[in-house]
Formats: sequence, C-alpha cells, structure tokens
Amino acid sequence: MTPTRAILALAALFVAATLAAWGVFVVTDHDRAMRDARQELTVMAGLLAEHTHRTLQAVDLLLQRLERQVARYGMDRLRGDEDAFEELAALAGTLPQVASLWVLGPDGRVIANSLSQTGEGSSLADREYFSVLRQGAAEPWIGNLMDPESPVPSFFSMSRRIRPAGTADARGGPAPDFAGVVLAALHLEYFRRFYRDLRLPGGSTLALLRDDATLLLREPPVPEVVGKRVPGALGDLSPERPISVRVENSPIDGVERLVVRQRVADASTVVLASRPMRTILANWRERLAYTGVLVAVLLVAVATLVPIGLRAVRTESRLREEVHLANVGLEQAVALRTAELERALADKNLLLSEVYHRVKNNLQLVEALLSMQSARLSDEQGREAFAATRRRINTLGLVHQQLLQAGDLATLDLQVFLSALCGNISFGFGAEERGIDVAVSADPVVLDLDRAIPLGLLVNELVSNAFKHAFPDGGGGAVTVTATRRADGGLILEVADTGVGWAPTPEGGPEGPVRSSGDRIIRALVAQLGGGMTVTRERGTDVRVDLPDLETAHGR
Repeated sequence: MTPTRAILALAALFVAATLAAWGVFVVTDHDRAMRDARQELTVMAGLLAEHTHRTLQAVDLLLQRLERQVARYGMDRLRGDEDAFEELAALAGTLPQVASLWVLGPDGRVIANSLSQTGEGSSLADREYFSVLRQGAAEPWIGNLMDPESPVPSFFSMSRRIRPAGTADARGGPAPDFAGVVLAALHLEYFRRFYRDLRLPGGSTLALLRDDATLLLREPPVPEVVGKRVPGALGDLSPERPISVRVENSPIDGVERLVVRQRVADASTVVLASRPMRTILANWRERLAYTGVLVAVLLVAVATLVPIGLRAVRTESRLREEVHLANVGLEQAVALRTAELERALADKNLLLSEVYHRVKNNLQLVEALLSMQSARLSDEQGREAFAATRRRINTLGLVHQQLLQAGDLATLDLQVFLSALCGNISFGFGAEERGIDVAVSADPVVLDLDRAIPLGLLVNELVSNAFKHAFPDGGGGAVTVTATRRADGGLILEVADTGVGWAPTPEGGPEGPVRSSGDRIIRALVAQLGGGMTVTRERGTDVRVDLPDLETAHGR
C-alpha cells in the first residue's frame, strides 16, 4: 500500500473509530446515569420503608400495651378515672410520633383519651377505622387523615381492636371478639421532618401511601391530592413484587419520573421515592453536548490535516531518498573509522598483555632470586624477612596474572583473586600439614589494578600474620577471610582465626610504638585504601577493615 492510500485509510479508520467510541460513550454514560439514579432512589426507598416500619412497629407495640391497660382497668373504670387518665397521657408521651391515644367502646363512643379527662364522649362509630376493625380487618389498621379538610393535614391514625376476656353469651355460645378500639393519632410532621432532612436534589419527591393508593403524605406537599386515592400511584406493586422501579409519567403532576416504590413490612403502607428524568439526565446531556463538540472539532481537524499529510508524504519521500544517499556515505565512513579503532584497541590490548606478562615474569624472577639468596642465610630473622618479601612479590605477580586472564585486561574478580591468593599463602605456610583450614568468601566485587594491589597486600599481611602468630604450638585451627558488600557500596574485609590470637599494635597504644614492619605495612595499606581497622580478641583474633566503595565504574 502506498503512503497516500495508507493516510486515507487511517483517516477513514480514525473517523469511524471516533464516532463509534463517542456512540459507546453516550450510551454507557446514559446507562450509568440511570443506574446511579436507580441505586440512589432504591436506597432512599429502603431507608423510608425501614423508618416507616420501625415507627409504626413502635406505635403498634404501644397500642398493644394500651389494650392490656384497658383489660386491666376495665371500660367502666376508664371513664373519668384520674389515675387511668394520667397513665394514658404518660403512655402517649413515650413516642414523639404519637399525638394522642384513644379508647373507643364497642358502640363507637369515646371511653378515654390522652388529651382530656372526660367521661363518656361522642360516638365515632361512623369512622372508617372503627367499621373495618369491627368487621374483622387485618391489624394494625392504618387509617386515613384525621383532619382532611385542613390546609395542611396534621394527623393520620393507627388502630387495633380490643378483644374481651373469654366469656359466653346468654345462649351459651362463644363471646364476640370485638370489644372496642384502641387508636393512636400520629403526627404527619414527624414524617415530614425526616423527609426534609434527607435533602434530596431538586424535583425529587417522597411519599407515604396506604395500600389502597390513598396518599397520606407527599414531600413536597400537594394539598389537593393528600388524603385521596391516586389512581396508578401504586404502579405495578403486588404481594409477589414488593419493590418496583420504573420510568413513568406521574399521575399527580404529569412529569416523567424514575419512580421506586417499596412495601413497608408488617404495615399496609407503601413508600415512594422519585426524581424527574430531566434532572437525572441533565449532567448527561451536558456531557453529550460537550463531547459532541469535541468530536466535531476532531473531525474538522482530520479533514484539515489529511491534505497537509499528503503533501508531507510527498516531501518526505523526496527527503528520504536524499537521507538514504547521505546515510550510505556516513555508514561507509563509520565502518572505516570503526575498523581503525578496533585495530588500535587490539594493538593496545596486545601491548598491555605483553606488559603484564613481562611484569609477572620479572616479579617471578625477583622472587626466585630472593629465594636463592634466603637459602644462603643462617639468620632466622633474615630468612623470615626474605620470605615475607617473597610473599608480597607473589601477591603483585598474582594481580598481574589475574589481569592477564581477565577478558578486558583491566579488572579482576575479588572472589577468584582472594581464593588464589589465600591458596598460595596456605601452601607456603604448610597449612594442610599443620591441620589449618582456610575458607574464603566474597560478595561479587570487581576491582581494578590500583585497588587490587593494596587490597591483595593487605590480605597477604593479615593472613600471613595469622599463620605465623595464631598457632604457635603447632595445633590445628581455621582461618577465614570474608569480603562483604555494605548497603552504601563499601566493603567489609574480615580475617579471623581460631588460634591464640595476634593483633597489630595501635599507634601510641599501651604496648608502645609499632611492633614490626608488618604492622606498619598493614596500617599504611588501610590508610591508602581510605578505610579503618578494628581488632577483636575473643576466641582467636578477628581483624575487621571497613573500606569505602572499591568497585570500578566498569564493574557497576
């Protein structure tokens, strides 16, 4: 495919992908807005249902207690009895949602109430709650508004029937199960305050209905429908479907709303929470308009940039050819220069290898001359001095040998170097014949020539002193050499033995000046490496040298 066709294809693909992504975003965002609203209203309806259930349950328990009080006092004593009135008033004051309590006789007349101490009152036998309870309606009964003509109704009722003690009538049959009604007048304002405290978004509604669609309370209020049956207010609720969520036009104000209804447990009531669809989708419509503008700007940009891209492709094609020709010449020049540098590097490495080899051979020659010379000496101190010098020269030769074996002729591995060095020292002191074990352990560290020589000489002095001084009686033992990396990149070098111990004399310490040239060499090497030394004598001697970062830039 040519670049021109590729640009056109990519532009078409981009436009299609942008429109598809925008469509997916619009649909997904709409679904999310609806889902969030459904979840919020469902939670709100559940909260209202739980609040209503708990409130009415407490009132029902209060009515049952009042029924027991009626059974205890009897209807006749309740009429005008001061103690009974005070107990009734105290009972009504136990719950904030209760405005008053009433006791009606089997004929519907008022026997007692918590508002005033009176005798037999007017008849309320024509009221709905009295007639339905006398006919055996389910308990407790949620009545309609008690003051429906008021501009702002204040009360609705909740009642139970009073059952008489088991007695027989004149014909010997069972006693009737209706002996009157106990009733609680409930404050609607108690529910209104709770609804208002929820502080719902604008346009939201909360409502409490009886299960015959009679509207007891709506927030915000609509006085002309409160206390009346509202057709369609219960939606598709049924005993098998206690919760309903759907979008519909409100039968009260005609506004399209998302409505959640839920039946209240153990009470013949339904709670409702709703929100206008225009409110739910307001933010979605704003995002729709905003993203639509962005998509339009992108499409205009694509339509503008495609011709520019086509011109750029043609220009690029011409420049690419020119750059190719220039690159060919540059690559040839680089290849020629690289070959020259590789030859120079090979010559340098060959020269450096020859230097290391000759230095190693010269050191071996010097060591051999010293060995021959020491053989002619009868003085033990002199032979020991020659032997120490040979070991130091051997250490220098080992450094150059390790460099020769390294691939880059510049660095050596600390573990390999220390193992070879301690092996040579052990062999020279007859460690195997004396029963002395030597163990070497080192973390991965790479050293260059300038650091390897003083470190090797330091290890040589410390290990040699351990062999010379730690096992004077010929008994066996162990010498361990460890090199451990610190977190800051420094190195901890430890040489420990299990013998009687030795230690370099501290400068100006209690034993006087420096004891031997070995002590001076050790101190000088530690200073050259920029470290510090501590000595511990417990079960043998443990010399610890703390060194700064010895690794070369090549080894990091």
